[in-house]
Amino acid sequence: MSLRWLRVVVVIVLYTIGVATTAAAECAWVLWGQAADPWNALVALPLGAWPSHDRCEQERRQREQAPPELRMAVYTCLPDTVDPRRGKEK
Repeated sequence: MSLRWLRVVVVIVLYTIGVATTAAAECAWVLWGQAADPWNALVALPLGAWPSHDRCEQERRQREQAPPELRMAVYTCLPDTVDPRRGKEK
């Protein structure tokens, strides 16, 4: 009976490690730009995705160096699980 419980505990520990490793993996990062629509309301638009936060921030800094007429009002890097166009859901 104790050998069976040992196997159950080992399986649970291995499963937990597998899930924790997957959750710790870095997600994609999306660069969002905000621009004014014809009514001067800010509209968020996804501009691209990068595998790391650092790469997304590099692109953000590069776009902020563009001439003012080509620039958007605000640039933001967010995880791919966040969509700024949606309100907070309960």
